[in-house]
Amino acid sequence: MNIKPRLLTLASLVMLLALSISSCTTEDMEASLSYSPTSVSVASTGGSFELALSSTVGYSVSISGDWLTLSSGGSDLYELSEGEYFCRVPGSAVLGFTASANTTSSSRTATITLTAGDITHSVQVTQEGLNLSVSPTSVSIGAAEASFMV
Repeated sequence: MNIKPRLLTLASLVMLLALSISSCTTEDMEASLSYSPTSVSVASTGGSFELALSSTVGYSVSISGDWLTLSSGGSDLYELSEGEYFCRVPGSAVLGFTASANTTSSSRTATITLTAGDITHSVQVTQEGLNLSVSPTSVSIGAAEASFMV
């Protein structure tokens, strides 16, 4: 029995296995993306909230409202442009967002879009409008001079 051909065959198999393992990257993995919460409501006075996510591949985050900003996201999250962020490291993260005060009486919405591989999910952020009220709602003024404050 000649051992040299068997050692050569075994060495070839080990080298082939090493090459196939080293060629695997996160890009070769099937993408998955989970996140919570799926929607957010913010008071008219503004405030902060967090979004937890987990991805098996790198992911991007896009924000559609200028009143909503990303305030924290970890050292692996890079800003590409205003409202556009990217993280090439798969894993779990907690993203912090800050909403500025809504000084109008109309509610408004912004969308946070999360993308990992070919998976895209959206989180809708709704902010209520400023509650304007006047009291009293009516005043009767007689013929004589009167003053009142609104």
